[in-house]
Amino acid sequence: MNPAILQRWRRQGGQALLWFIATAGTCAAVLFAVFNVGQLTSEKARLVNTADAAAYSAALVEARTLNFEAYLNRGIVADEVIIAQVVSLDSWVHYVDQLATRIATLTSWIPYVGQVTRAAQQIADRVTTIVDQVGDIAIPVTDMQAYNILPLAREAVHASTYVTMVDIARQVVAANTTTFGGRSDSAPYITNAGMAALAKNAVEWLNFTKQYSDDDRSYAKQVVLDSRDGFSKTRNGSILDFEIPFVAHGYKRGGTDLQGYDRWSAYDSYTFGTWDWGGLFHGPGWDDFTLAQGSATASENGDDSSGGRWWSTSSHAFSGFHGIPTIRDIADREALDEDTPNHSLALDFLIEVAKDDGNLKTSSKVGLGTGNSQQFNVSENLASGRISASSKARVYFERPSIADDSTAASLLRRDGKKEYGSLYNPYWQARLIDPSVADKALFYLGNSALIPFTP
Repeated sequence: MNPAILQRWRRQGGQALLWFIATAGTCAAVLFAVFNVGQLTSEKARLVNTADAAAYSAALVEARTLNFEAYLNRGIVADEVIIAQVVSLDSWVHYVDQLATRIATLTSWIPYVGQVTRAAQQIADRVTTIVDQVGDIAIPVTDMQAYNILPLAREAVHASTYVTMVDIARQVVAANTTTFGGRSDSAPYITNAGMAALAKNAVEWLNFTKQYSDDDRSYAKQVVLDSRDGFSKTRNGSILDFEIPFVAHGYKRGGTDLQGYDRWSAYDSYTFGTWDWGGLFHGPGWDDFTLAQGSATASENGDDSSGGRWWSTSSHAFSGFHGIPTIRDIADREALDEDTPNHSLALDFLIEVAKDDGNLKTSSKVGLGTGNSQQFNVSENLASGRISASSKARVYFERPSIADDSTAASLLRRDGKKEYGSLYNPYWQARLIDPSVADKALFYLGNSALIPFTP
C-alpha cells in the first residue's frame, strides 16, 4: 500500500466509533424519553380511572340514599292513606248501621219485612263493632310506623351517608393499586385540595335536603291528600238516591279530610227532604232532615268533636294518631319552580387524586439508567413533583321517558310532561361530568401550599 495513503487511513481510524457512541447515546435518551412518556401517560390514565371510580361510587351512594329516602317517604304516605281508609270505612259502616236501624224501626210493623230489616240491622251492628275494634289496633300500629319507625330509619341512613360517601371514595382510591406476582405499586392518594373538596361535598349533601315540620308540612299533607283513593275522598251517592221534582228527594253525602296536620275526620249521611211551597214569610224550597249519619275521627287522644243532625250520630273516635310526621325533602324547592327559566336540581361530588413522582415507574426510578448511562435519563419535571387527576360526578333526578317507561300508560303520564326531583319518587341517578375550569383552578391553588394527605 502507498505509504501516504496508509498514513491518511491511520489518521482517520476511530471516527466510526465516535459516531456510534453518539448515536447510541441519542437512541438511549430517546428510548428513556419514550419510556417515561409512556409510563406517565399510563399512570395518568390509571389516575383518571381512579378519580372517576371514586367520584362515581360516592355519587352513587348519594343517589341510592335519596332513592331509599323516597321509598321511606312513600311508605309514610301509604301509612297515612291506610289510616284515612280505616277512618273512612268506620264512618261509612257507622252510617250504614244507623241507616239500617232507622229502616228497621220504620218497617218493624210490616210482616216479614220487619224481620228482614231487623236481621240486616243486627249484621250491620256486628260489622260496625268489628271495624271499631280492628281500627283501634290498626291505627296506632300504623301510626307508630309512619310517625316513629320510618322517619327514624330515614334520618339514620341520611346521617350515615355523610360519612359513607367519603369513606367509599377513600376506599376506592386505596383499592386502585396494581398488584402482580405478590408485588404492588404505591397507591394513589387524595390531595389536600381533594380532601377539602370532600368536605365541601359533605356540606352540600347536608344542605341538599331538609326536614319539613310544623307548618312546613303543607306540601307533605297535600301529597297525602292526593294519594287517597276515591272512597277516602268522597262518598257521594248511593242506590237510595232519588228525586221527585217538587215532591221529595233523598241523597247520600260523605267524605274524609285531614284537619290541620293531626286529625282525620270522616262523615257519611243520608238526607231526606220534602218540597215546601212556602208560606207568607218564606219562599218555596226543600225541607231537609238527616235520616242517618255516621262519623269517625282519628287523633292523638281520641277526642270526638263530631255531632249529629236530627237524630244522634253513630260515631267512633280512634286514638293514637299523631299526625303527619316530619318529612325530609328537597331544601331548594324554588329550583323546581316552573316559572324559573332554568329549573334544575343536582348534587355534585368532586375529588382529586395524585401520585408523587418518586412512586412513578419512570426510567430513573426503575434503574434503567445506571452508571454512566444515568446522564441520558430525561427528567420528568412534574408540576409540584407529582401527577394528578380530578373527577366530578353528578346526582340528578330523571324519570324515564314515556317511550322507555313501561308504567307510563298505567300511570296516565302524558308525553311531554316532565317530572322534577323530589324525595317522593325514586328516580335519582348518577353520572360523570367534566370538572369545570373553576374546579381545576381551585385544585391548583389549593394544592400549591399544602402537604399531600395520605389515607
